[in-house]
Amino acid sequence: MKSCLVVFLFVFSVFALNPAALANPQSACGQSEVHFDIKKDSGEHVAQAEADKALVYIIQDEAHPDCLKCDVTTRVGLDGSWIGANNGDSYFFFSVGPGEHHLCANRQPELGVSTKPIALLSFTAEAGKTYYFRVHAIYGADRGASYSDFAAVDSDEAQYLISISAYANSRPKK
Repeated sequence: MKSCLVVFLFVFSVFALNPAALANPQSACGQSEVHFDIKKDSGEHVAQAEADKALVYIIQDEAHPDCLKCDVTTRVGLDGSWIGANNGDSYFFFSVGPGEHHLCANRQPELGVSTKPIALLSFTAEAGKTYYFRVHAIYGADRGASYSDFAAVDSDEAQYLISISAYANSRPKK
């Protein structure tokens, strides 16, 4: 009963903070049947924004103190299409054109695990700027209880998180 209440309060708080998310999460997320394969690489990856575009980093860090090997795969959507995924403590980056954009972070479906959106947010990109977003996830051993936060972070915190994370090279499964 307690876990149901916690999940209800979390879902309610996400939508209370972002009423547009309740109206149309599909404006940010992708198709539910898309899954990702991820290869993590601990080497240094230097991002370069394309001309007249902004650079966006998505960084995931996790805490699961009572669960070994519980790294979770989180899909990230941009304007209605999945653009990549992280697994465990990892990051990826991409370029985006100037203007308003809508992001979605969603746990990749697994047998017996809910795939409701972790969070939805919007931002306005400016050409030549860099944006950092963090998915902070805490998962319990039962893998059903979770709390996550998806928010912008400043460049100092982002650089630290990137330095202790692997690069996630994700590709949609075929």
